[in-house]
Amino acid sequence: MRFLSREAISDAEAIVMPKNTESHIVWIKERRELSPQDYLLDLDPDNFALLNCIAEKESKWRNVPNYLYDGEDGIYTAFGPFQILKSTAAKYSNDDRRDAYTNVRIAVKIFRNEGVLPWLVWKQCVGYLFR
Repeated sequence: MRFLSREAISDAEAIVMPKNTESHIVWIKERRELSPQDYLLDLDPDNFALLNCIAEKESKWRNVPNYLYDGEDGIYTAFGPFQILKSTAAKYSNDDRRDAYTNVRIAVKIFRNEGVLPWLVWKQCVGYLFR
């Protein structure tokens, strides 16, 4: 994990928090010292290559809505680097999936529970399944 120097932050902020705890997640989000891609690497290094490929295919790592398909209300149905549906995100978190870091965290939870099937692009990343 990468941390800012003590000179850059206060002593209270310099305390190292246990990895993947809510405090750690809030600290990362507040600091924004990691890109969402590096945040994924920090959260799930074992599956990084596959999940990175999925985010690349879904959005090119852009934190954008998907306007290709309209929902019932005539608005986008998916959002963020992993193009997560609101209904899917709600199963795993009450946090706003439109935040790139939250989108990554929810994607890891989805992957750990459902595998690659929620993402139609997974077949384009099949080579990363066997690395």
